[in-house]
Amino acid sequence: MSVKRLRLEREKIGLFQIFIVISMFLSATVSEFVTYIFPSTKILMGIIFLAVISMLGIALLWHILNIELFFHIALMLTVYFFHNYYIERNLYYQPLLFVSIIMACYISDRTIKWAEYLLPMLRAAYIFYAVCTVIFYFTPSFYLGTVVNLFPATRSRLIEWYNSGCMPGLTSHYSVNAMYIASGLLIEVSKIFASDRVKKYQILLVMLMAVSLLLTGKRGHIIFVGAAVFVLYWYYNDKKTRMLKALRILIGGICVAAVLFSVFPALSVFIERFQEQISAGNVLTNRGMFWELALRKFLENPITGSGWEQFLSESYEELGIQANVHNIYIQLLYETGIIGFSIYVSWMFIHLKKAVRLFVFARKHWCDIPCNIRSSLIFSLGFQVFFVLYGFTGNPLYDSMVLIPYIIACSITIYYGKGWFQKRKVVGIKSV
Repeated sequence: MSVKRLRLEREKIGLFQIFIVISMFLSATVSEFVTYIFPSTKILMGIIFLAVISMLGIALLWHILNIELFFHIALMLTVYFFHNYYIERNLYYQPLLFVSIIMACYISDRTIKWAEYLLPMLRAAYIFYAVCTVIFYFTPSFYLGTVVNLFPATRSRLIEWYNSGCMPGLTSHYSVNAMYIASGLLIEVSKIFASDRVKKYQILLVMLMAVSLLLTGKRGHIIFVGAAVFVLYWYYNDKKTRMLKALRILIGGICVAAVLFSVFPALSVFIERFQEQISAGNVLTNRGMFWELALRKFLENPITGSGWEQFLSESYEELGIQANVHNIYIQLLYETGIIGFSIYVSWMFIHLKKAVRLFVFARKHWCDIPCNIRSSLIFSLGFQVFFVLYGFTGNPLYDSMVLIPYIIACSITIYYGKGWFQKRKVVGIKSV
């Protein structure tokens, strides 16, 4: 291939990745403001469509042919389109977005540039949401008089959440705010783990994200982020010392939290919510009725399921509430049956296993690996742990604000797990 032709292909691929980054960024961070940004959602759909075309262009230009990856993604998309709730109602935004997100993994077999551009942009957005959360906490009159009016559909609920100590920040739901901040906290933690010398601003950013996450009062997000950080710390340390160090950091963290919560009670709202719901016998906050309904209906069609997101209509008919199951594993069983459940869950655990292997190897060769690569590998493991755990009580597979950073995490394992270290003469690991 001539130098001129190679340069032309790289320019095309660079242009393609711009569409991918813009599409992913908008879908991951400002989906609630679409009506303010675009006069019609068709414009955003057009951007996402360009992203899909761009991914196809990259795959064709670089002749990407990963049979195993292609087969798994094809199965996932086949399951997705089987009796799809949105397509049956001629709603094409969600299906188009899902296709673009999943396809990003396929091109990651050859390029991870789109994720390297996207992560800093997401990081900036997450910091912005965290800052808004803290500022609005200290300016109740401004929040209750102005900010809530940006979200008329959930205005009354926002006021209720805010008055109960659960900060929604600049979002329409305090869960969405927690998703953003949890993702941002894992990015900041990954940078600290990857640094040879931790800088003051990095510590301040972690503190900002941690405080703002606590202010949301979201129990699951707080606990699962803590678990993800603990897993990172576990694998960061040598086998001989990790148990002792893990106990130290756990005890130390509990002591610091106890002091912090006593000085700033607002940060312990999630604990108070636990206590209140235990007393009321409702620890699952009504998730149990969704789980029971989904499992009962799963038995009616256990092999292929009822169709993607069909629980939205099922829950409305049975319970009068249109909602997801708040457990992606049970929802996958109901909607995609044993076949779809096996396809999606195997994807999650295959890539989680790869992330662990890559991180363990990288830790052994820390000095030979650039800081930005270390940070990517750490983020990949941390976010995948968070996603898998959050899946037991939330809807991360169905929420683009969590699914997109998760796909970035998976794409990192795909790219760096396919011989990247051997090519750069960092030996000692087989292609995973």
